[in-house]
Amino acid sequence: MDKLRILVIGAHPDDPDISCGGTATLWARAGHVVKFLALTNGDTGHHAIGGIELARRRYAERRPPRALPASSEYQILDNHCGELEATIANRKSVIRIMREFRPT
Repeated sequence: MDKLRILVIGAHPDDPDISCGGTATLWARAGHVVKFLALTNGDTGHHAIGGIELARRRYAERRPPRALPASSEYQILDNHCGELEATIANRKSVIRIMREFRPT
């Protein structure tokens, strides 16, 4: 089987891990390339901190699940949580990422 290039997209940081981490691990162990993409920066949803401080924390925490190879990627776009809109600019960002990564 040819190596697949798999792009897992979620709304928030950790969404790709939670929704597809186990399956992504199986794909990676089978030799496929996996990239996780969060469309927002995770700047809301914590009980004590928020804004840029929380977004920086989420960015620092970004990583594929531990079971995935180090070559796996995790990218977070800098859109505020709860404010993601279907704009041309956002569409172009996702299209650019898809064209660069070239998922199967």
